Amino acid sequence: MIRLATRDDVPALLMMGRQFIQFSEYRSINDHLTDEQLANGISAVIDCGVSFVALDGEQIIGGILGVVGPLWFAPHVQTAVELAWWVDPAHRGMAGIRLMQAFEGEAKQRGLKYVAMSDLVMNGRDETPAARILGIMGYTLTERMHSKEI
Repeated sequence: MIRLATRDDVPALLMMGRQFIQFSEYRSINDHLTDEQLANGISAVIDCGVSFVALDGEQIIGGILGVVGPLWFAPHVQTAVELAWWVDPAHRGMAGIRLMQAFEGEAKQRGLKYVAMSDLVMNGRDETPAARILGIMGYTLTERMHSKEI
């Protein structure tokens, strides 16, 4: 089942956030990030964004967190921007796609024009499992983000 995320979901999303960070190139942040900081960030996105959780029975097995904002070059064009998308590895498959479909559906219901999704680069590889799913679902590669710890 997929439903809108609430602040009650923050503890489960915090645990998944830790897994996401450790899995990503952001892993160096994990050692300096407190649970309170991470929980505050997740709560802020839930309060002002577009966020859903996936459940297996009562257990949260995944989530998608996003915000709504304008395109910088076309401020009249509102976009749902995914900030985090994670499904517990033991439950991957349709849960991730259903989360994305819920995210898209909510964006459409709100009258937004675009959905922007990202995929997590692993070991510098261009091809990622998420990129394949996004391509199948009709997404095109429009930008890439590069980061550098300073």
